[in-house]
Amino acid sequence: PQGEGKKLEPIFVVVFDQRIDPAAVLETITLDADSERMPIRLATDAEIEADPAATRRVDQAKDAEGRWLAFRAVDPIARDTAITVTIGPDTPSAEGPRTSSSTEVFTARTFAPLRVQDHSCNRDECRPYQPLFIRFNNALDPELFDASAISIEPELPASISANGREIFIQAAPEGRTTYELTLPADLTDTWGQTLGEDVTLRFDIGSAPPALLPFQQPLITADPYGDPPTVPITTINHDGLEVEIYDVDPEDWPAYVEVLRNGGDGLTLPGWDQIAAFGVDTDAEDDQLTETPIDLSRVLDGEPGHLVVVVRTEETYSRDDEDYWRNRPTLAWVQVTDIGLDALSDDNRLVVWTTDLATGEPTSGVDVELVPSGEFVRTDADGLAETELPSGDTTMLVARTGDDAAILAAPWDEWRQHDRTDVARWHIFDDRTLYR
Repeated sequence: PQGEGKKLEPIFVVVFDQRIDPAAVLETITLDADSERMPIRLATDAEIEADPAATRRVDQAKDAEGRWLAFRAVDPIARDTAITVTIGPDTPSAEGPRTSSSTEVFTARTFAPLRVQDHSCNRDECRPYQPLFIRFNNALDPELFDASAISIEPELPASISANGREIFIQAAPEGRTTYELTLPADLTDTWGQTLGEDVTLRFDIGSAPPALLPFQQPLITADPYGDPPTVPITTINHDGLEVEIYDVDPEDWPAYVEVLRNGGDGLTLPGWDQIAAFGVDTDAEDDQLTETPIDLSRVLDGEPGHLVVVVRTEETYSRDDEDYWRNRPTLAWVQVTDIGLDALSDDNRLVVWTTDLATGEPTSGVDVELVPSGEFVRTDADGLAETELPSGDTTMLVARTGDDAAILAAPWDEWRQHDRTDVARWHIFDDRTLYR
């Protein structure tokens, strides 16, 4: 073994390029522990078998029969001790009289007493809503780890887990707050060592950078029970927002998709009719994620409709500002409708189901258009309609009843891009094996 974190009685396995006499070669090997020479001896077969790492290395050396040896220090090596193994010069071969002329040096270190190496957040500066990390010099024993023994003051709901040398605290710490996390004295590593005493770590949480979170979906259906209908936007450390609302029809969906596809870090809109532009106060508290409802009733007046809602921050950020990417404008297509529209398909057929969005009851007589083919189907008393998928692309469904319309966008065309042929499959069974 080489590297850090080795046990106190390691078995060292050395493989040569020629056959050797292990006892003779051992005479040319030295082991120093923190520069102090330690007596060594050949390892027994039982000691090798008891050491999984040594066993693996010996198994790997099976094709090097007669060319390896395993040795160890006579006495255990102290913890946290630098080990230097020196082989040669004048190491003898069993294949001829010539000995080695060079010296090979290998280093390792025994495991150290358990201690905390570092504690931090995702960034150099701890900010709200970031997980917390504690790193140790040794791996923790997962079977003995007890998350409930870790306390946090002030109280912070958290999910605490250990993995290897790290404790991970998934939580949402508040900004401008100092948390003290106390580790128990009996926290144990894989070597059976404990911290020995409680350890208290301090996490100073700074202020959150301002952020405008993007709409979670490009197509949002307003809650049918919302009165008035709203669409929510989430921010942090913004007192106000600028909202633009554009009137759109289902026929505008392809242009909207292009805006999403080509938006980049800017936002260029087609010539849609802007029907409202207003400011919204978030009433946000410092460093708190805040959900602000955007009232759509001012442009819909109780009627169904389709809108593109654009939200921008009041502040303007340059591309050189580190907060720029967290505060870009965001937009979403919002449909206010009473129609619930669902669909499923295979390669050839499409089944459509329409319901009352508020009650879930099936709705009949709803005309559903397959876009862009222009084919229509009408739902029956169960709200169902079935049809062959057109040979061309089908990228969207539009359901209409009266002045109400609902859209459902899905990549049915992507599911049919590859030629598919019928396949015969079979399953052979023999019932005699069941009763034998």
